[in-house]
Amino acid sequence: MGDPAPAPAPAVRPDNLYVRSALARLRESPDDTDALLVIGSWHLLSGRPEKALEYLNRVTQLEPKYPGVWRVKAKAFDALGDTTNAEACRRRGSDRFS
Repeated sequence: MGDPAPAPAPAVRPDNLYVRSALARLRESPDDTDALLVIGSWHLLSGRPEKALEYLNRVTQLEPKYPGVWRVKAKAFDALGDTTNAEACRRRGSDRFS
């Protein structure tokens, strides 16, 4: 069945309606790629790139051609100073139509 979805409980209380909605969607459907991307992006914008990658990795496992996910993952790797993986994500995102 694959890796379980990351626990949807964030380290910081979300004050954004979209984030709260995404967390609710994940409680009902842990494989909801839209919700996973929202939570991953929220963690990234909140300065938690490691946590963001937990959610973004789940998106790419479920739907590798999800629009924009590779660019967001590249930003998370950039935030961690991992330029090798950031560049690999950018390349992967550029070949999404192959």
